[in-house]
Amino acid sequence: MQHLKTWMQDVSCAKDIANTTDSVYLYPEPKGTVLIIGAWNYPIQLAIGPLIGAIAAGNCAIIKPSEMSPSSTVVMKRYFDQYMDQRCYRMIPGDASLAKALLELQWDHVFFTGSSRIGKIVAVAAAQHLTPCTLELGGKCPVIVAADTNLTIAAKRIVWGKCVNAGQTCIAPDYVYCPKDKVEGLVKEMKVALTELYTDDIKSCESFPRIINSVHFERLKSMMDHGTVVIGGESDASERYISPTVLTNPTGPLLEDEIFGPVLPIVEYTDMSDVLEQITSKDKPLVCYLFSSNSKLIKRVRTTVSAGTFQVNDTLMHMVIPSLPFGGVGNSGMGKYHGKASFDTFTHYKSVLHRSIGFEGVNALLRYPPYTEQWKQDIMFKLCYYKPST
Repeated sequence: MQHLKTWMQDVSCAKDIANTTDSVYLYPEPKGTVLIIGAWNYPIQLAIGPLIGAIAAGNCAIIKPSEMSPSSTVVMKRYFDQYMDQRCYRMIPGDASLAKALLELQWDHVFFTGSSRIGKIVAVAAAQHLTPCTLELGGKCPVIVAADTNLTIAAKRIVWGKCVNAGQTCIAPDYVYCPKDKVEGLVKEMKVALTELYTDDIKSCESFPRIINSVHFERLKSMMDHGTVVIGGESDASERYISPTVLTNPTGPLLEDEIFGPVLPIVEYTDMSDVLEQITSKDKPLVCYLFSSNSKLIKRVRTTVSAGTFQVNDTLMHMVIPSLPFGGVGNSGMGKYHGKASFDTFTHYKSVLHRSIGFEGVNALLRYPPYTEQWKQDIMFKLCYYKPST
């Protein structure tokens, strides 16, 4: 609300020689009616957050929350129906078949948060109507622990980022590269950090949540068979509880699939070049994390690894900075939002040229035939010495 008046203003554009007396600008207008498909891991934030941007830009919206978080949907819809203008905004609960039906309709923008697999389906559906879409997807977010890192601080910030929402976060650290001679020290510090954050009895700690459903529980549990468990490894199907688990010597799905749970593999390395080659050989991640104080290494990783966000010496915290647009690249998504980026996402910047009805003599000189040799000389002179205005 504080910034909207400024964001909604026309945006002036530079002029050339043919438009010195004209108005040239971008006019921000609503895209129209948009579809927002939320996700289950942060069901309120990932539905209402994009909606705020849509409202700010002047759009109407249909919100389809995830069917996998029904309790949150009940709460949201109760207040949504009570306070929102139903002529402009509707929340429609339903399963995947509803999402499919909605995607068959023509929208002015589609905003989807979820997996890369479903994101491709959404993109194909939107393409049938040439509808622009924002895809906030996931992927395997690597963490690089450099040799100069303070292991105590790095361990605490990594396990915190991994354990928030039991790792069911698209920007959670997915796997860690650690120097071979630092692995033992990092694991030791992670054990200490987990006790500080969640006590000795993590299962009874109210700050540590559970896995969303039995399907994801079984998937995560099976992943723990593909490495050497050095921390945790406990699980309880009756509560869908999986303890924070750290593994070394990871193989298979731990290195191939997005984990999306409190399971963290550590990959040892001896050469940073090998690390960067491995990361760049995979799909582009949503976030790349680096723990280091070496400015040359920071620049090297920043310029080498293409990711939605690059964060140094912390995890997850870029999410709380509204001026920092959030989004992925490549397989981790397209488009960005948060702060003004949300307003821009749901806005069409219409190009406007407002010309004067007069000055036809100038037009005749610059535009109309006959294109004589003298005309060419006049044009070339003006182009060579003209300085564009802003």
